[in-house]
Amino acid sequence: MSDDRIRLFENDDVAYQEWVDSNWGYMLIQRGPGEYMLHMSECSHLGGFGEVQLTAKPRRWAPLKYDLIDWCRGATGAEPLECTTCQ
Repeated sequence: MSDDRIRLFENDDVAYQEWVDSNWGYMLIQRGPGEYMLHMSECSHLGGFGEVQLTAKPRRWAPLKYDLIDWCRGATGAEPLECTTCQ
């Protein structure tokens, strides 16, 4: 799978928030080394709490969750965890 279907946000909360506000899809967030969590882009878990920088850890967006699952498999050898709130 080509990465051209996946948009990466890292250290740019403004671009991230503008994109998520106007694009529906899925978000893959790095939780720790080699561990990722998959969310729907409108999941309440994706918002900030206090003055947290949302994109301090890379966030990847795609219109189809299977593109992000495939990316995660290729990068880590494992599937991402799926948010139990929004999936």
